[in-house]
Amino acid sequence: MAFCSNCGQELLPEVKFCSSCGTQVGGKEAQSDERDTPSYSSAPAPGSDEEAVLWEGKPADFEDRLKNMAHLNTTDYTITNQRVIRKSGLIGKKVEEIELLRVKDLSIQQSVRERLFGVGNITILSEDPRTPELILEDVKDVHEVKDIIRKAVREEKARHRIVYRDDVNF
Repeated sequence: MAFCSNCGQELLPEVKFCSSCGTQVGGKEAQSDERDTPSYSSAPAPGSDEEAVLWEGKPADFEDRLKNMAHLNTTDYTITNQRVIRKSGLIGKKVEEIELLRVKDLSIQQSVRERLFGVGNITILSEDPRTPELILEDVKDVHEVKDIIRKAVREEKARHRIVYRDDVNF
């Protein structure tokens, strides 16, 4: 049986990321030794329809870190080259996702307290009628993660030849 080199969690066969701390396993390790450090990966080859994980993480505020130590932090964020996924819930699971093709806008909010902890919230506005807004709360390295989403949105829209056109009224 394999164990995570970062947190010691037992790993299932064929996993790419530790389910407890998000550390990439079996290859390049995550670059930090903190347990709540998100994982980064690279996209598949250009022109490929294969979905690849670009980033995985958990909320990383002070309370979330305490929950993580008690294995009660049940919210997971995943960014792939095709969608953004938020999974939450201890007993019942709730999964929200937005296809990158439907993303309209991204914004970041950080209170003074969140800036002290190096976290923030990312709000994703979408054209999806079921999930018009998805908030990723207490994301560590919030500006870097927002840039990962922005780049993935641009690449996915370019791959599908979706072009922006603003209506300008004179």
